[in-house]
Amino acid sequence: MDDPVAYRLEEIDALEIPLTESIRQHAAAKELADLRPRQRVLFALLTATLDDIHEFQKKWWLNTIVSTPLCIALGVVVVYALLDLCGLVMGWFSIVVGQWILYSYYVIPLVMGGLLGLMIKNIFENNAVDFARNEKTRVATHLDLGRLSGVLDTYFMQAMAALFGMTVAGQIFVIHNLPDHAGLAIDGELQTSVLLTLDSICHGVFLDLFELYDISIGEKVKHTTMSATVFFLFRTAFDAYVVIMMVIIYRRYKLKTLLAGYPAGKPTVIQLTQWLGGICNEDHSWPRNYFDEFMFLALCRYYFLDDLEFVNKASGQFPRLRITAQVRYLFTNQENHLVLAFMWDDEMANPGEELGNQ
Repeated sequence: MDDPVAYRLEEIDALEIPLTESIRQHAAAKELADLRPRQRVLFALLTATLDDIHEFQKKWWLNTIVSTPLCIALGVVVVYALLDLCGLVMGWFSIVVGQWILYSYYVIPLVMGGLLGLMIKNIFENNAVDFARNEKTRVATHLDLGRLSGVLDTYFMQAMAALFGMTVAGQIFVIHNLPDHAGLAIDGELQTSVLLTLDSICHGVFLDLFELYDISIGEKVKHTTMSATVFFLFRTAFDAYVVIMMVIIYRRYKLKTLLAGYPAGKPTVIQLTQWLGGICNEDHSWPRNYFDEFMFLALCRYYFLDDLEFVNKASGQFPRLRITAQVRYLFTNQENHLVLAFMWDDEMANPGEELGNQ
């Protein structure tokens, strides 16, 4: 074929991997002509991912500063309005069946605790390295780098902030609407409930400074066993949400050390492999905390350098790395045989397997 770019595009299309046009064109670029088709696809997807991370790192703080307070406020307003509507319905029922039904509001702190548990489970879930796809077209736009992508997930941070606001609304509603005001001897006015909730947040988040210096927001109250239990549950949730959000913010801030020296734009194979070698040897905690993800980056480095023996031996030592089969199938030799060993259904995949267009 006279046009080498068109020939390389045909090679990419023959793999039958749905790709965006920009990834497809990058994979067929002249600068990647020395790589095999699957290497070129992996290279284009990885550089698109790293470019996105590099751009995210420049503006994450503005997004966090603006979106976090808005999500907290939205969580408070929307959830309190919904709870107030439920309270109106429950008030009608209480006329028929009695006020005892209103004590079902005590389930709210348990529900908030359950939501917190689901968020924590999501944090520690071992997401695999996979293709990140467009939700509508299902074409691969870049790579999802497993747990490392969780650090960059804007929606996760916004969800945490919204849940924090929901928990605030839950405590205000419980104090204000329970017949016994959660066991407190107070008037139960909305303003009093709001001030007690703010006081509860501050007593937890500021590491007992409010307790030590006898600082309080609003009137001081004498807790009963019931009110102490309710406040403890809410304070634990507030503390957990704040700690998780602070860890995410810290991790995002530390991205600047991880991305130091990254050749933004469209790096050459030499530039990218040199940079990958540097970050995999960095002396901070990234490789220790994100072992699967950094092993994947190290395997990519040696794969682009065509050191297939290292890729095969290293992956054989860690066959259960959280890398999906679709991504692993991009690691092939000149005969289009798989070189990345992995466990699949508790059986070791054959590194010499003929893939065809799989």
